[in-house]
Amino acid sequence: MKPVNYDVLYDELLREYLGPEYYAAAEKPNIYFDTKIEATTIDQYLILLTKGYINAEIRPELDKHIMELLEDNWFYQWPLIRCTYASRLLFGTGCEADTDRAITILDTLAKDGCPEAMFRIGQRYWYGTVQDPANPGRAICLCLEASKKGYYQVQEFLKQVYQSGKYKKLNEELQMFFVYEILMLFLESKNATQENYAKKFNEQEMEEFRKIVRRGKRLQKVVSERAFMRSSVAGLAWSKDEGPYKIDF
Repeated sequence: MKPVNYDVLYDELLREYLGPEYYAAAEKPNIYFDTKIEATTIDQYLILLTKGYINAEIRPELDKHIMELLEDNWFYQWPLIRCTYASRLLFGTGCEADTDRAITILDTLAKDGCPEAMFRIGQRYWYGTVQDPANPGRAICLCLEASKKGYYQVQEFLKQVYQSGKYKKLNEELQMFFVYEILMLFLESKNATQENYAKKFNEQEMEEFRKIVRRGKRLQKVVSERAFMRSSVAGLAWSKDEGPYKIDF
């Protein structure tokens, strides 16, 4: 079975449903690298964060010392360091939790395209909190953007959502974006491409791949048939009322 061409989908199908301003809005000034690296010293960890490595990790025995350094205002010039600091405030990791301050920092970073911040805010909308009632549509929009940047933790979260079937509570348009992202993550997890997957997959993996493709094609058909009824699904944006895709939730 011929797989869905994700590049064509992104450049043609999304252009049909998302306004032309999508592409300009998607160009973020911050550059991030998705290589997974484990730091063996605190210095090395902080250097990786200043350089934009979103999947940098540190050995657990050193983790408890991080907050002492992150509270120094000098480090605030780097987005990932601010994000790491805010994430620890959010969960009370190595410090006293301060949810309000954490969200203030993360919200600003998410608007600027920081993938970890998008994920943290997205999690709050997925599960819901006293301050932010559950909003699965907005949550998945944010998580999809973080996933496209290669943020490992959000990709694991999206896989769990897919396996649980909970993505089906989203509307069809957003389900389509979600399923195609899962398709790409599946290929990447097997170190396969759309050209060589037949040589890479065993029988079980091939069946799972076809299942994802079939689901995506059904959603694409539903969305395409409905397209003439919609004037536009506008470009990426952020506000209290709309998610990044401005799709009705």
